[in-house]
Amino acid sequence: MIASASLATSAHAGELVQCSHADVADISISLGIRTGFGAALGCIKAPFAVDMTPCAPANGFGMSAGTGTAPLVGITHQWQGYMNHMGPVMGFRMDESSYDFSGMFVGFGKLTRQWDFHLSRITGKGVATVPGKAPVTYDCTSVRQRL
Repeated sequence: MIASASLATSAHAGELVQCSHADVADISISLGIRTGFGAALGCIKAPFAVDMTPCAPANGFGMSAGTGTAPLVGITHQWQGYMNHMGPVMGFRMDESSYDFSGMFVGFGKLTRQWDFHLSRITGKGVATVPGKAPVTYDCTSVRQRL
C-alpha cells in the first residue's frame, strides 16, 4: 500500500542524532520529528544523500520524485511497493541495537544501491558506505533540540 500526503515537522516529539568525522561533513538524523503520509519518519541529512528527500517510516521505505526538488511522494512498508516507482527510494530499518538507512534508485524495474549508513545504538559508531569509496566511520550522539 502506498500512501500520499505532505511532509510536516513536529516541534516537540522525536529524537535527534548528530554524527561527526574530522574530515567530512556531519550527518544529522531525526527520528519521529517529521511526519508524512500518516506516519512518523526517520530522516537523514548527509553529504551522500542527494537528489531525494531521505525520509522513510520505521522499517519501511520513502519514495521521492525523480525530478525537480525530489519531494517525498509516498511511503510503503513492503519492497514490492517501491518497485513500480521510478526514482529515488530510501529504506529505514530500526531495532533495539541499530538504525540502518539505505539510499537506492529504482528505474525500469532495476534497483541500484547508492549508499548505506549503519548506526550502532550500542557503540554510537556510524559507518557510511558508498560504492566505489572507502567506508567512513562517524562518532554519533543523541542531541537535544535547542530551538
